Amino acid sequence: MQGVYGRPVAYLNLVDMNAVEPWLTRIAQISKVAVKQPFLEIPKEWLVGADDEALGVVEEKLLSRRGRVADMIDAAQVSCPNRFPYWRAVE
Repeated sequence: MQGVYGRPVAYLNLVDMNAVEPWLTRIAQISKVAVKQPFLEIPKEWLVGADDEALGVVEEKLLSRRGRVADMIDAAQVSCPNRFPYWRAVE
C-alpha cells in the first residue's frame, strides 16, 4: 500500500466512504484537461533532461487512478486498520 499519510490524526474523523464525499466523486469525475493543465503551465526552462517525460508518467498515473480512489481508500483501511480506528463498512 502506498500513499498512507504518516500522521494518523488525519484519519480520525473518517468513519466510512460517506466521510470523503463529495471529494471522492469530484476526483473520479475530474476531466483530462483539468489534470493536464497544471503540467502545461510548468515553464519549459524548469524541465531538465527527462523531466518532461517523467511528468507525462505522473499525469498518466493521475488519470488512471482517478476512478480507483475509493478502492485505494478501502485497501488502505484493510492494510492499515489502526489508521482508521472508527471506520465501519457502508452497505
